[in-house]
Amino acid sequence: MSQQPSQKEVVILGGGVIGLCSAYYLQQKGCQVTLLDRGDFFGACSKENAGLIVPSHIEPLANPGVLAQGLRWLFKRDSPFRIKPRASFEMLCWLWAFRKACHPGTVSKNALVLNQLLQESRHLFQDLSHHLGFTFSECGLLMVHRTPKGHRSHQELGELAHSLGLQAEDWTSQVLFQKEPAAPAVSTGAVYFPSDAHLNPETFLGSMLESLRAKGVQLLPNTQVQRICSDGRIETAGGTIKAKKVVIACGSWSTQLTRQLGHRLSLQPGKGYTLTTEVSKPMPKIPMILAEEKVSITPLHSSMRFGGTLELAGLDPTVNLARAKNILEVAGTYQPKEPSTLGSRLWSGFRPCTPDGLPHIGYLDQNHIFAVATGHAMLGMTLGPVTGKLISELLVGQKPCIALEPLAPKRF
Repeated sequence: MSQQPSQKEVVILGGGVIGLCSAYYLQQKGCQVTLLDRGDFFGACSKENAGLIVPSHIEPLANPGVLAQGLRWLFKRDSPFRIKPRASFEMLCWLWAFRKACHPGTVSKNALVLNQLLQESRHLFQDLSHHLGFTFSECGLLMVHRTPKGHRSHQELGELAHSLGLQAEDWTSQVLFQKEPAAPAVSTGAVYFPSDAHLNPETFLGSMLESLRAKGVQLLPNTQVQRICSDGRIETAGGTIKAKKVVIACGSWSTQLTRQLGHRLSLQPGKGYTLTTEVSKPMPKIPMILAEEKVSITPLHSSMRFGGTLELAGLDPTVNLARAKNILEVAGTYQPKEPSTLGSRLWSGFRPCTPDGLPHIGYLDQNHIFAVATGHAMLGMTLGPVTGKLISELLVGQKPCIALEPLAPKRF
């Protein structure tokens, strides 16, 4: 007769930034936590993302401007945002919900929720940096432009920021080059967001992992989940684990698990690219996002990370140099000596995108066994701490610091 598996209190599926932060805050509340990852923890998007902590990103992915621009870019292979046409019922449902979420009233409501999440997470990052010892660089973010259209879009974002109580400064080109000489030479100005910050993702996640290990969280790397059952059983190649509570934090792969429970999670993988390289020009001190190129630039100690693009094309891992054209061109201006080698260093990964630009955080089932924490799109790193805190409050039955109704996984 086979031995029954011993029951764990909380099992978290997924060892990226969301899973690690959830484990951290659950452990703080006295929970016995087991963390599973199909790799060696904090791989994929968590490790290779831009490392930007961006309270300035208060405008949800779903907004009228993105909808209009996305339609113009639909058949342009090298556009910064692209939806690859394909026959998929789930994709059609997602697009219909995305279109509805682009209504101005919905966008305004969602921006308020997103702002709450962003501000709380920034405060949590400050606290985590004191306790874990990683470098949290609070030097702001520059939204750099070179055309009047780019300037207008940044001014509009600055006005939205002001309406929500955030700081934003409109810099002329003279002020920009005085304060950040390493800005692209063609820049005509920038809007500066002083409350933004950046970090080295690998350093932060390594510090988090060491803290969890020291505090007794059970870590199970290289553990592929084969099947999950409605009673909390998790079947892996190494055996079965039984849990009182399960947190699904597998990013774009979360839907593969929720389907086994009979739940359709409205989520699409958005492929993006980053490139990390040493540079031959002076390195910027302040991270930047270039308006026209849609490329981010992050200084990481002795290297720089360039990132961008968003393509909804399913879980296709193919590296498409045409899609990364803007990233390669911007990186080439900082490393002119060997531009031909840049393409070979591209990394691609999937950001889990919801139709309305808000994450999925909450219970899936009426028995409150399975919770979901995914759908953060390009804000996974920024929203990691607040997501972990909300998951911990949800699972121990405390009132959440931010209302979870707008984030309910079954809201579509």
